[in-house]
Amino acid sequence: MEMLAEPAVYAWPQSAVAGDRVKIHGAGPPVTAQVSVARIGAHREVVWRDEINLEPHPIPEKAAALGCGWPASTELTILPEWRSGYYEVVMRTDAGRFAHEAVGFFVVRATTPDPTRPLLALCT
Repeated sequence: MEMLAEPAVYAWPQSAVAGDRVKIHGAGPPVTAQVSVARIGAHREVVWRDEINLEPHPIPEKAAALGCGWPASTELTILPEWRSGYYEVVMRTDAGRFAHEAVGFFVVRATTPDPTRPLLALCT
């Protein structure tokens, strides 16, 4: 199995509603990383921040089909005031002389869909 040379991040589950918990999974060289979550729309709106300690984890051979299975580095609760939409998870590290950035995502769904608004279709 290959080990990561640079940080990587993903969120699970990739779709949630208010009250749900989303786990953030990070891996990379053993450093502290800053994590932020922002809703991406007409304006980028940061809704959550945290720091995590990264640990090296291998990339499984069938990661694309079965996932990485890394332990959660942190988790967050989707707050009722978070609007439905696409949320970007950005993890930044400053290891040595170089800064690194990894990006993941999840979607917040409306608890009661509005039939007058278009639906978001997201393929992964």
